[in-house]
Amino acid sequence: MQTPVKGHIARRATEITPFLAMELMERAKTLELEGREIIYLCLGEPDFPTPEPIVKAAQKAMLAGETRYTHSLGRIELREAIAEHYQKRYKVTVDPEQVIVSSGTSPLMMLLFAALCNPDDEVILTDPGYACYPNFIRFVGAKPRFFTNPAGAGVSATARRRAPVDQRQNQSPADQLAGKPGRVNPLASRTCNTCRTADPAGLG
Repeated sequence: MQTPVKGHIARRATEITPFLAMELMERAKTLELEGREIIYLCLGEPDFPTPEPIVKAAQKAMLAGETRYTHSLGRIELREAIAEHYQKRYKVTVDPEQVIVSSGTSPLMMLLFAALCNPDDEVILTDPGYACYPNFIRFVGAKPRFFTNPAGAGVSATARRRAPVDQRQNQSPADQLAGKPGRVNPLASRTCNTCRTADPAGLG
């Protein structure tokens, strides 16, 4: 029997594992305040300041009073610019209505899992992979399943491992939104293709 948590915190919240990268960063900040020289290798962010044009644009926007709520998907001008970037850079046509702007990837991935996953659905992830995603998946009641990749094999090596995968493990988020049958939501089409040819022994 689990010990009750003071303040009545939901069980699913207590089952979330720590995000070790942040714990390392917080420890490093403490050491830095104590006078230690720290080189940060724990977070995926640049080691240089925000470029001056971005800082000036932010200052200009705030001074102009652009500090109010925007469209729930983000400013249409920004979404149109993102869609244009994808057309120029990747030759992919994206409607601005398909673009969502947020403060980072993690909040959107949390919303994605919440929108696509039902209790006990399974989501296929690569291992190693981003440490937050399994927590997001468990938080919405779904189950992460992992494809392990041997050290030094490279990201694409898993796709060359030939073996069938259960039919319920071959659905992408796009298929889910289109109403096609299936229960598992691989994170991307490349992962989905990997799943169809992967070694069942590698699926944890």
